[in-house]
Amino acid sequence: MRAGISEMHAVLGRHHLPIEQLTENKELCKAIKDNGLEMVYVDNEKSAHDMLEELFMEFTDRPDYIILTHSLPYLLGSIGKIRCIEGVPMICISGLPCCIMHKGLEMAVAMIENGRYERILVIGIDKCYENFERIFFGTAMSDSAIGLMIEKDTTRHEVISSTINTMIIASNGVYSDADSIASFRAANPAFVRTAIYNCLENADLNLQQLDFIVCHTSNTKIWDQVSTLAKIPRSKFLDENIRNTGHMNSNDSFYHYFDYVHRGIIRKGQKAMLVNPGFGGSQGCTLLIC
Repeated sequence: MRAGISEMHAVLGRHHLPIEQLTENKELCKAIKDNGLEMVYVDNEKSAHDMLEELFMEFTDRPDYIILTHSLPYLLGSIGKIRCIEGVPMICISGLPCCIMHKGLEMAVAMIENGRYERILVIGIDKCYENFERIFFGTAMSDSAIGLMIEKDTTRHEVISSTINTMIIASNGVYSDADSIASFRAANPAFVRTAIYNCLENADLNLQQLDFIVCHTSNTKIWDQVSTLAKIPRSKFLDENIRNTGHMNSNDSFYHYFDYVHRGIIRKGQKAMLVNPGFGGSQGCTLLIC
């Protein structure tokens, strides 16, 4: 058997706020809501360190190694100093915007399947400290920390393929020039389609064998475009949680997957692909058997 996710826990911002409480700009609020978002989880008071400590308490089994991921570059200084669990080695990775969690999981699976480790905790954390920081490119961000315990020979949530594609166009992210941002946005749906196809090919599966795509929830419109380009029925794209959670950066597809499993939307034995396009031109895909 392959490695899989044996346990998942999440810590979200304590305040569940409507988009209107993040900004007084009515035009901006309308644009965000037109993209499908209504509410976000906010905790401007709690630190990233606090959220991680709370997350660690949810896990009963001690990992052999920790991979800590984050999308927002300014978090590096604060979380890089954290002593996660005494005696457990840790590495912190970033640099692939909203698909970095997929890279962390890919690394963990490889480290376990080569026999060096038995249990690795992959953590994703992204949070803001001011509401204006949450709003960018027509979306709004929730504060979230999630942990995935990766082990070999799990009976559920087996990882059958995990891929990272990079076709960087807007190399400076939000600071890229307007032409680069426009070019990225025009090309992004095709990049995501290619990433989905590559992940399926690595698993030796076809589109007909895929039950669901669990979406990155920055906006709903990109999934309309990907559905058309990839010739995948829109009903296979699960993005309804965007109304309740907003954007959770690299964490969102993983959080939503377990929510959909808990609610019985994704059932045992079904195949779900978690997809996160990162701004600028990176795409992360992870294919799980529930």
